[in-house]
Amino acid sequence: EVFVINQELFWYVLIPMSVLAVITAIFSYFLWKKSKDIKGKVELTSPFTIGPALKFGAFFAVILALVKLADVYLATSGVYIVSFISGFADVDAITVSLSQLAKDTLSFDIARNGIVLAALTNVAVKGGIAYWFGGKQFGRIILGFFLVLIVVGAGLLFLL
Repeated sequence: EVFVINQELFWYVLIPMSVLAVITAIFSYFLWKKSKDIKGKVELTSPFTIGPALKFGAFFAVILALVKLADVYLATSGVYIVSFISGFADVDAITVSLSQLAKDTLSFDIARNGIVLAALTNVAVKGGIAYWFGGKQFGRIILGFFLVLIVVGAGLLFLL
């Protein structure tokens, strides 16, 4: 998403997101190797329904407006607050919004930090969902891994 909208910002986001992606790939590989013998059934639904697209469009419009207002009235802390809140639901809208705003008024550092913060918030929420709906054993595995991701991601934000 970032590369398509703002290639300059992409290079700012590349390092922290690549580090997190490599950690995720390593963990996923070990989890996959461990669970090869487990059989399960997955129910698939059509990705071409209009409802999710309309919801995303509305969510995107709200996030874009909130980010712009936060940037104007609350400066950096407002952008981070909106990034954190939007990460509870989705990272696409905040990623697109910050990528667009970084073309004009928003600094690349603030945009990068907002995108990573939203991603880390989303990871934490998904960890909670995994724990709540996946059972305690599965949840502990996922939460442990997600905690590593969050700590590394927060460290990267601090260092960059």
